[in-house]
Amino acid sequence: MMLLNSSWTNAYSPSQTSPRYQVRDLEVLESEKSYREFFQHAKDVLPSKRNKAWKQMVQSMAMEFLNTLKLSNGNISPKNYKSILEISKWATLKNDEFFIKNRDITLIQYYKYCFNSSEYQTCYNKAYDFFKKYNTHTEFGYTLIKAVSNRIKTETAENDFQINYQLKLWPFIATLIKSPISEFYCAQSPLKETIEQKILQQTYNNTKFSVLHHLHPDCWKVIKKGFITTLFQHTDAYSRKKVFHALKGTVRLSSNDTYLYTVLQMLSGINLTPEETLEYWDRMQKLSKNYKLREKIFAKLKTYIPLPGNTFIGATKQQKHISRALSRYFPEYIDFYATTCIQHFSGEKNTYGGNPATHCHDLFKLSKSLNLLPKAKVYQYTKLTTF
Repeated sequence: MMLLNSSWTNAYSPSQTSPRYQVRDLEVLESEKSYREFFQHAKDVLPSKRNKAWKQMVQSMAMEFLNTLKLSNGNISPKNYKSILEISKWATLKNDEFFIKNRDITLIQYYKYCFNSSEYQTCYNKAYDFFKKYNTHTEFGYTLIKAVSNRIKTETAENDFQINYQLKLWPFIATLIKSPISEFYCAQSPLKETIEQKILQQTYNNTKFSVLHHLHPDCWKVIKKGFITTLFQHTDAYSRKKVFHALKGTVRLSSNDTYLYTVLQMLSGINLTPEETLEYWDRMQKLSKNYKLREKIFAKLKTYIPLPGNTFIGATKQQKHISRALSRYFPEYIDFYATTCIQHFSGEKNTYGGNPATHCHDLFKLSKSLNLLPKAKVYQYTKLTTF
């Protein structure tokens, strides 16, 4: 008779009021699949008598118990959930790889069901407590966050929007990211984003890169590659800044990467700190004297659609200073931007999606006060845009 929903004793300790069961009694319970009674009395057998046959019975009954629970697709009663945790503490089972893997699969089903049908914080706390207190299979954390990340994302967005939801997933991947097998998972969502957000959070808070001390080198290779790609995509300037500082603190960036980053930040219109202003001006002066490097940066900038140029809005004194510096140290880019504007307005050049130089009017307006462009180009622009 299968008794999965009956009450079980607290810790499955030897019975104090009923006669102690012997191994032959447990064998009968095993044949009857009486899980409740078996686990209630398995420890009645004295430690000195818990031989190989006893251990095999415990392992077999535990596995069959889990297999039975898996049929519920996660709809496990509180009593049976507690039972799983209790037997997970037993010396015979707590380091048993087969039991751990089977139990983890069962609990993934349970947590997924719980997150989809119950109160969020209760389920999160259960999963967190289990992960902290019990041995789990290396891949458990990844499988768990894969199963429940959407609910955590939704809940965080609704109730804790100032925190990136990936940081809520961080506690569950601590084991995996140290493992050699992490290389196969670190490129996958949501693990990749979770690691990235944790590194960026520590960069933002100006803390030492303790996350990297816990990352397996093969995992860091994957994350680093993703960071470098992100650095030069159409990322907002503040995110690019955090990624740059995360990389700068851990790897040696090439001159190309450093100078391209500098120019992109100056063109973004972001407010620069006094330290950044001095640093960027120094780089721009050096760039103006290095024709080959400037050509490489210029070639890369021309591939961006839309072309970087938010700073041409000239809304602040700093943006005006930056535009003047770009005109002085990197004139070919401003000339290219202005030429693109004229080609678009004249119909000489058609770009899929519209004019890639989205700040044409801002640039030519700014040029009137700062004298950024040749008079011939200003005349062409005025002729094309005056009706």
